[in-house]
Amino acid sequence: MADSQKIPFELLVQILSRLPPKSLMRFKCIRKSCEALINNPQFAVKHLHYYNDLSSSTSILFRRTAEHKASDNFQIYFSYLHLCNDNDIDDGDDHSLQFSLEDIHFPPSMGLKVRGPFIELPPVSPSRIRDESVTILSHYDGIVCLSLHSDNIALYNPAINECKIIPESCIPDGKGYYVGFGFDPKSKDYILVRILFFDDIYDGEYGEHVVILPPRAEVFSLSDDCWREVNADNLRTEDRNIFGLDCETCFKGVFYWRGYDEPNEYENSLDRDVEDLKYLVILFDSCDRVFHTVKLPECFYQFPLHEFIVTVWNERIVLYGFYRGGDQPSEIWEMDDFATTGVKCSWTKHLSIVPSMKAEIRVPLTLGLWKSDEVLLLTKTGYLCSYNFVTDKLRHLPIHYLAHGNYNQIVCKRSIVSLKSGNKFESTDVISNDVSCP
Repeated sequence: MADSQKIPFELLVQILSRLPPKSLMRFKCIRKSCEALINNPQFAVKHLHYYNDLSSSTSILFRRTAEHKASDNFQIYFSYLHLCNDNDIDDGDDHSLQFSLEDIHFPPSMGLKVRGPFIELPPVSPSRIRDESVTILSHYDGIVCLSLHSDNIALYNPAINECKIIPESCIPDGKGYYVGFGFDPKSKDYILVRILFFDDIYDGEYGEHVVILPPRAEVFSLSDDCWREVNADNLRTEDRNIFGLDCETCFKGVFYWRGYDEPNEYENSLDRDVEDLKYLVILFDSCDRVFHTVKLPECFYQFPLHEFIVTVWNERIVLYGFYRGGDQPSEIWEMDDFATTGVKCSWTKHLSIVPSMKAEIRVPLTLGLWKSDEVLLLTKTGYLCSYNFVTDKLRHLPIHYLAHGNYNQIVCKRSIVSLKSGNKFESTDVISNDVSCP
């Protein structure tokens, strides 16, 4: 063991940066110099790259609902589904896809009533849907953004068991919100972006006239530990308001929401109709704190109607669209790089997907793209599958009985990124070499 201290520092960093987060946490107990290295934010960045970007495995975080057998109460639990394709095996069956399940245990500091991996849900009230009491909002660099049933937002890194409850909004009287979480390359900081909406105003002699109040927006900085309101003028026009839905992803400092716009007033509340909604993609550039909007491909506004998600695929922002019903293919559309085109983004169809076993698959088809040629699907019997649209293979995964609406999921990285305030993520070249670990 004495010779192990002669390992060059650069080689030691390379070795440690390839270890799973839980294994790295054990090294912190060996000596203070190892703990200092692992706690270094720059080492966290290096580990994030080597352990995830250079790995052949993918982790997908699932939130599911379970009924407590001893009572009428419901519980929820979160599990990682780890997937890995063994490229050395090509025997025509499922053996090349390796997978495992790992349940997550939440710490008491999150204020949840936990029993092992299960979270006990509070009694349902008329104003709350039980199944939406704890849910995944977003994810970035191993940190999961959660909405808690107490109306709080929490950030949690399961790999190092760190959590942070986010302070209340700086904007009063919000009725609801949609949140995105990601990294701002300009400030080298993790941020939350929240679009808030408000109660409608009913006026006129009989209260039939409806005014839709415009949204407002704010940004939370992890290092500053506070919210600040940002300009949301681009989320309204002279006669329409633009609202966010789920924030799908953050890529190269730009946040992407599914969204829609609708008229900002109705002469009669009965005139309000879902056909007035026009779906689009909302972008937020974290560098200049400006919102933008991008229309969907023209076919998305035609019958039959589409569902869609916005995600990162092969290092590009793509629109994965699928029809709400019928016997039509799913499609992947690539967006021009926002960093080079600014607000003048357009879509290019990349491919159409028509699974040969489509009769077995639930509609809507997709849960998300997890690999360059793999998409998660649900079968009609509620089993999770991975479909390869190059080989046309459908492979069953060890998660089943997923009823519509009682789950959500997100493709995750694993990291040792800390949630402690004051962390800044500069260049990875500044890690000190005065470290010796056995």
